[in-house]
Amino acid sequence: MSSSTFLVGDTSAYVASTLQGDLSGVYAAGTNNNPRSTGNPYYSLWGSIAAPPAQLANFPTQTGISQPGNMGEAWHTFVVTKATNSVSWVIDGIPIATVPADSTALSTNVFGGFEDVFAGVLSGNPPMSFVLIENLRVETFVSAPIIITNIRIVGANVEVTFSGPTTAVAGDFKLQHSATVNGTYADDNSASITSLGSGLFKATTAQNGSAGFFRIKQ
Repeated sequence: MSSSTFLVGDTSAYVASTLQGDLSGVYAAGTNNNPRSTGNPYYSLWGSIAAPPAQLANFPTQTGISQPGNMGEAWHTFVVTKATNSVSWVIDGIPIATVPADSTALSTNVFGGFEDVFAGVLSGNPPMSFVLIENLRVETFVSAPIIITNIRIVGANVEVTFSGPTTAVAGDFKLQHSATVNGTYADDNSASITSLGSGLFKATTAQNGSAGFFRIKQ
């Protein structure tokens, strides 16, 4: 019987509210040996840490060392990255899971929290069942900046060539125009944008007036 029917796991990934099962292929640990359990050999670089003396003095029932794969008793760096149509989850530089994001609406809010799905089952010491979150940062991922490389007048048109991410397509961009350099830039929906090759593009629009200023929006 597939373990993908289990409702709990140490490293479980969700798409919206749907748990991604063991056989989904989203876990870097593979699809065998319960890839959502830190008992899987993939996670064995973590764990095997003894509780510090002060903690043992206050809670003497905590004897021995943490099991292999257990991430307790240590600081870890978690990175969640949304790029193109996927979201990846990495801990201490080790990939954990990558899930599709093209069909799931993402909020502009970020939540950092803790939920122990094993509460009352495995924890024999509730005062030590907590997580500290520190140095939380939210950054905009840019694979490559947009750089305008040339603007020229060709006949009755203006051509703007620019470079951008190699993974982008022409439809990802908008040409914007303003009559003054510090004015309000509006989308030029009459402009056509074509690809000139990997990461290279050209926007073409009709010349309007004796002067104009342009920028590219992605």
